[in-house]
Amino acid sequence: MKKAPWLYGIFLGLAVVATARFAPPQRASARVAVAAAPTVDQTWTIPGAGRTAGQNNTQFVSDLALTNLGTATANVTLSFVGPGGLPAKPLTLASGATTVYRNVLDALWSANGLVGALSVHADQPLVLRARTYNTAATGTFGSALPVYSSDHLIGEGQTADSLWVPIMEKVFTFARSNAGTFQSIHGGSGAEPFNALNMSSHGVAFGSGGSLSQNAHQTLVNIKAELDSGYAVVASTPNSNPTNGCPCVKWHLYSVVSVNLATDKITLRNPWATDGGGNSDGANDGYVTFTADQFYGFFDL
Repeated sequence: MKKAPWLYGIFLGLAVVATARFAPPQRASARVAVAAAPTVDQTWTIPGAGRTAGQNNTQFVSDLALTNLGTATANVTLSFVGPGGLPAKPLTLASGATTVYRNVLDALWSANGLVGALSVHADQPLVLRARTYNTAATGTFGSALPVYSSDHLIGEGQTADSLWVPIMEKVFTFARSNAGTFQSIHGGSGAEPFNALNMSSHGVAFGSGGSLSQNAHQTLVNIKAELDSGYAVVASTPNSNPTNGCPCVKWHLYSVVSVNLATDKITLRNPWATDGGGNSDGANDGYVTFTADQFYGFFDL
């Protein structure tokens, strides 16, 4: 990856600009009405922000820049969406002004070891620019971050393309070995990405907190308990073909989406966004449902 400049993604809040044409006054007592400056009520989300140590002595930080395009002072609220319980930070930004927060988590919250998203709310149209990067001896390496307005976020049951995933993947090609190639991030364990972002790996290992479960159903019970507690759960397959009818890809990593204990089934997502493994549910959307026996008999956690 080349040195990442500020390739700013620009998302403008909706501004209404009114113009008026005035006829020559007919009498001295004519009145002129002055319209108030237009305002917006908009929230933007910037995923992938943080301040955390990576592998090979990397230190990732995020910068944030805000420019007020409105004709009045903007009342802005900055929030960090993620762990740490950080309080929202109110600020004002004059019309036409720009403010830049280098290492924003440190500048605003004196926080470290956190990764999440930034939420920006304002009553004036803003230009937002952000990046996450590591500073090395030869320069900074990272990427600009996407900025999403609230009407571009997806809800439960909706699907959309996501830019931050390939961004983080590219950053990891440097964070893991500084090779900068996709081949350099081939293989590894499901815990490695969490550890690289300094997010402790809880470790289900077919049981709660790392204790092994004794049967297929109990495995699903334990995994559901982890999901209900807010943990991300991933599951990997060995480098051998399944022998128990599991419609899955060998030597691969899936994320756990949901568990249905009533039917004793678990739904996983293949990061390829296709089912693979001979799954025949007809959708080919990357979401694959396994029985408890199929999952327990082949997958690792």
